[in-house]
Amino acid sequence: RTHSCYDPDAAGRACGACDACLLRLKGFAEAGCPDPAVYQDGGRNHAS
Repeated sequence: RTHSCYDPDAAGRACGACDACLLRLKGFAEAGCPDPAVYQDGGRNHAS
């Protein structure tokens, strides 16, 4: 399991908005792989 968020919540869920999250999301999208990270919004705003 990996973690890259600069501003996770108390439960450790990624914010989905910081530079690290955006780069992570872009990288997984470009690789065509699902991102296993758990996001604060439940992943609703993130492509898988």
